[in-house]
Amino acid sequence: LSGGYGSWLVTLRALVAQEGVGTFWRGNTANVLKVAPAKGVKFALFETAVAAVARDAKRPTTLETLTVSCCVAGVSAALTHPLDTVKTLLAAGAQPPGIVPQMRRIVSERGPAGLLVGLGPALVSNVPFVGVSWATFNEGKRRLNEARGLDPLHKPSVPVLLGLSCLATAAAEAVAYPLYVIKTNQQSSLAVGQSTGGVLQVGRRIVAARGMLGLYSGVGIAGL
Repeated sequence: LSGGYGSWLVTLRALVAQEGVGTFWRGNTANVLKVAPAKGVKFALFETAVAAVARDAKRPTTLETLTVSCCVAGVSAALTHPLDTVKTLLAAGAQPPGIVPQMRRIVSERGPAGLLVGLGPALVSNVPFVGVSWATFNEGKRRLNEARGLDPLHKPSVPVLLGLSCLATAAAEAVAYPLYVIKTNQQSSLAVGQSTGGVLQVGRRIVAARGMLGLYSGVGIAGL
């Protein structure tokens, strides 16, 4: 996120020219180890929590869906954040390579709290992202089914599900992506031994260097 290439396509070409295709998989093991349990926790808890909270599990209100989604996202993000930190550092080329050696380096230099760098903005970005995306998707599906006289839990066709998913993701990205950029900047600072800075400090630095659109750097490829 330090910039300089101008666009994501130019960035991809520059990375391949400088470091080879393998650079795109740096930190991927840590990412897989993070994503798998994170997604598992979300799906395992969501339906159970909706059934426990909603007055009508078949027709949860938008507020009920949003509340449950945000709570589940917060729990999942907090549990897997240390691996997210390691993944970001390895992807940025931090030494030494490897999940365990990198964790040891962080702890030795900054203590256990170093593994939680960026947790604040991660929660603030991930929680509304998941909340908005799931609430938008479920509310859209429910309303569409009811408009067609179908059961609220009826599964629409694949094209409809794809359209709802794209709409939900776009809405969530618009709300939460700037905080994801700030969190990643904080974590990347560890790779070069710089002070991470607070959320507002990092946000102001990005805006000063790139303008407000800097808070959406990479949003196009992230949406892919």
